[in-house]
Amino acid sequence: MLNKKNYRKVWALFTWVIIATLVLSGCGATESKTYRVGLLSGADSFDSVFDGFKAQMAELGYVEGKNISYDYQASGGDEGKMAQFAQQFVDDKVDLILVTSTGAAKAAQTATAGTDIPIIFTVIQDPVAIGLVESLRDPGANMTGVARPPVEYLGKRVEFLKQMVPGVETLWIIYDPDYATAPSSVPAVQAGATSMGVKLIETHAKSSEDVNAELQKRAAMDELDVDAIQLMPDPLNSNSSEAIINFANQHNIPVVGHASVQVKSGALFSYADSYPDTGKKAASLADQILKGASAGDLPVEISDLFLNINLKAANSLGITIPEGILGSAKEIIR
Repeated sequence: MLNKKNYRKVWALFTWVIIATLVLSGCGATESKTYRVGLLSGADSFDSVFDGFKAQMAELGYVEGKNISYDYQASGGDEGKMAQFAQQFVDDKVDLILVTSTGAAKAAQTATAGTDIPIIFTVIQDPVAIGLVESLRDPGANMTGVARPPVEYLGKRVEFLKQMVPGVETLWIIYDPDYATAPSSVPAVQAGATSMGVKLIETHAKSSEDVNAELQKRAAMDELDVDAIQLMPDPLNSNSSEAIINFANQHNIPVVGHASVQVKSGALFSYADSYPDTGKKAASLADQILKGASAGDLPVEISDLFLNINLKAANSLGITIPEGILGSAKEIIR
C-alpha cells in the first residue's frame, strides 16, 4: 500500500507522462502537415511536366495521399478557364501553384496578387520579356520556375531539318501573332531559315478552326507549296498538332515538332526541352519553397534541350537520317 509520500511521487510521474504525451502529440501534428498543390494545365500536351514533378516530389519525401495532395485542373488552352481555376486555387488557399504555359502563368499571377501563395511556372519561353519575373537571377514577388533556353534553338531546328532533309526549300509555320512569345520566337525561326537558304511561308491564325481552314485550303492545291512544316511554341500549335501532323502525313512532308510528345504522334523530330525533366526541376524548387524559401528569391532554372527522332516516320517519308545525328538523339522511335 502506498504512503502519502510515494503516492505524490507516482502522481507527479503520471502527470509528467501525460504532459510529455501531449507535447509529442503536438510535434507529430506539425510533422504530418499535408501540403496542397494546385496543378494548372495550360495545354494537355504539357501534362507530362506534372508526371515528372510528382515522381521527383515522391523521391524528395512528398508522398501523395500522405503528406501532399494535388488538385489538377485542365484548361485546354482556354484563358477563361485558366483564370477560373487559378482563382479557385487562391480561394482554396493552396500552399503552391504549378503551371504550364504562359497563359496559365499569367492567370496565376493575376489571381495571387496580394497573397503570399507561391507560383512555379514551366514551359515558358521568356519569363522576363512577358513580365512574369524581374530577372532570371532574382525573379521577385511570389514567382519562379523553369524556363526554356533563349529562342535561338528554334532556328537550330531548321538546321537539323536541312541536315536530315537536304531537299527542303520551303518551310511553313502557322502561329498566333498576338501570343506573348511570338515577337521573339518568329524572328528566331526566320533567322534560322535565312541562314539555311530556306524560304519561310508564314500564316497567322487565332483558333483551331483557322488552322483547319488553312489545311483544307492547301489540301485543295494542285501542287502543295511547302516542303515541310515547323510547329511553333504557342497553344494554337499544341492544340492543333494532331491535325497538322495528319495533314503532313497525307501529303508526305516532314513535320518539325515543338515537343517530344509530337514526335511520338508522328513528327519527324523535335529539338526541345523534356517535359518530365522540366517537372523534376520544378520539384526541386517546390521542395525549397515548402521548406520556407521565398519563390521570388530562387533563381529561374533553365530546361535542357534534347533531340528526339521518329525513325519510323523518316522511313515512311523515305528519309535517311545521318548516323551522326542519330547518335546525338536522346530518344529514337523505331
